[in-house]
Amino acid sequence: MCIRDRMISFSSQQVLIRRKDGGLITFTISPYPSMLFEFCDKNKWEKAIKLCRFVKERTLWACLAAISLNARELNTAEIALANIEAVDKVQFINYIRELPSEAARNAALATYFRKIDEAEQALIQAKQYYLSLIHISEPTRQAEISYAVFCLKKKK
Repeated sequence: MCIRDRMISFSSQQVLIRRKDGGLITFTISPYPSMLFEFCDKNKWEKAIKLCRFVKERTLWACLAAISLNARELNTAEIALANIEAVDKVQFINYIRELPSEAARNAALATYFRKIDEAEQALIQAKQYYLSLIHISEPTRQAEISYAVFCLKKKK
């Protein structure tokens, strides 16, 4: 495909390209990604897992891992991550499961997605100040964290 080629249409399984010389090229693509997204959109996680097991494509497993993490579906995320051999991320999922509260679990996931402010707010709203200081560390916030630790110690 050249820079001057244009995509004319895109359906769930076909892409139609008009080349710069006027010729048309049709590409057929796999139906599996759209099927996976449909299952995930309808929260049919078991069907999504079965599809990935049937297809046996690493990229499909990776998509399932990302979608399920975003949806906070940790069981599916763990299975998908294990299938792409992301051992560190499977360990992180297990760590999240062991956290003592829903707020802590939400904050850990928000931190994973680099949403530091969201993580901090989840813990502060749940009055889990100590966890917010321990679990959220970012170089730009060291002064704020030090001040917060000082204030917490002063209140006790």
